[in-house]
Amino acid sequence: MKELFKGYYRPSESEFQEIWKSATFVLDANMLLNMYRYPEEARTQLFTVLQSIAPQLWVPYQAALEFQRNRLTVIAEQKKRFSEVRKVLENYEKGIISELDNLQLKKRHSSIQVDELVSALGEKITNFIEKLEQLEATQLSVTDNDPIREKLDKLLEGKIGEPFSQEEINKIYQEGEIRFKDEIPPGYKDYKKENENKNDIFTYGGIIYKRKYGDLVLWKQILDKALQDSIKSIVFLTDDEKEDWWWITESQGKKKVGPRPELVQEISKYAGNKFFYMYNSEQFLRYSKEFLNTNVTDESISQVGEIATESEIKFSNRYSVMRKLEYLACKYVLAWLKNRYYNSIVVENERRFPDYIVHDSKSGKSLGFEVKLSRDPYATKFILRDQQYRGYYEIKEGSLDEITFVFVTLDEETASKMLQILQRNSIQLPPGVSLIIGLLNLENETDFTSEFCPLAEFNRDIL
Repeated sequence: MKELFKGYYRPSESEFQEIWKSATFVLDANMLLNMYRYPEEARTQLFTVLQSIAPQLWVPYQAALEFQRNRLTVIAEQKKRFSEVRKVLENYEKGIISELDNLQLKKRHSSIQVDELVSALGEKITNFIEKLEQLEATQLSVTDNDPIREKLDKLLEGKIGEPFSQEEINKIYQEGEIRFKDEIPPGYKDYKKENENKNDIFTYGGIIYKRKYGDLVLWKQILDKALQDSIKSIVFLTDDEKEDWWWITESQGKKKVGPRPELVQEISKYAGNKFFYMYNSEQFLRYSKEFLNTNVTDESISQVGEIATESEIKFSNRYSVMRKLEYLACKYVLAWLKNRYYNSIVVENERRFPDYIVHDSKSGKSLGFEVKLSRDPYATKFILRDQQYRGYYEIKEGSLDEITFVFVTLDEETASKMLQILQRNSIQLPPGVSLIIGLLNLENETDFTSEFCPLAEFNRDIL
């Protein structure tokens, strides 16, 4: 019976001993990205544990690609925390002073004296902010050399899988349509969150990727690795908490029992795999003490668990917000295009890239417009470098006469920094490629023609 229903059986204690000795440990992108969120001591201890099993580590190409694409966003997120804390403290001090002033105690009460309290509080906050600024000066920035990635590069050298070809990727997408409709894991949770628009698609290395199939592509790479190398035991290390990876049951609250039984069955059938198991980062550190005799502290285990859970929740919430903002950015840029080219035909591009095509009645040209929502000004130059030659290729192939990348920001400060960065780096645009930086005003949701406000426009002769 156990052979028929492997996914419903947890490995025995002796089997776990065997797994930890000989298994290939597969790292997900979120495990690598969370390295930037952990306190230094917890990060050091996690690195030490990973180094102790270095020969057993492997990273699917999809996970490595997602790590590289999201690394700067996580670094910027950590840097932003300093200004957020500073703002909270300053507002807190101002709020207390304002509330006490409203009471007019000097005029209306003879014995309550708050000047000493306010002075002491202000001094404490000022001292803390000074220490905060000192810490901020040492915090990793998006433009700094990255010692964390350097350590990961060294640890994972020669341990990254190969990418799939476009033909292989396309077959996985076709299979994914069927799997996700039937909620066959993994990845159907991401499929439900994504809308079929340009933000679902990106390119790298000449391959066109759809983000909603990312987990399925990763899973297929794990399956192929297990088959090609005849791997009998695989442990997948992931901080993804969704039910399309984990077998979750109700027992005085939701409990993760282990990997989804369907996944265990699929890898066993496909690759003859004997064991497939999963740990999140907290579980991995905790059980490393038992099976690897590591010296990980309980404090580090607790910190890693809290941060991994928090980042997953924030990612889920932020993901929904970003989808809405990206939709609004496209919607309002489209309205602006229709207003700007009011005598021309403006259409959404069925080929997905670029987003919109304007058949200009004045020039007779086909003009492409690709919309990019940007909340991180430092990442803009990398996105532009990655995308501009894709646009130039469309021009050379004759699909378009010109293409414009429209970077949409949500505030003037981000737009201003973006302009400074682009001008400072002297980015060379290919012929026919231009750039617009603009602001999305979300205060008025009815006058669609005035929501997107272009602030600057560049072509290869200006930038």
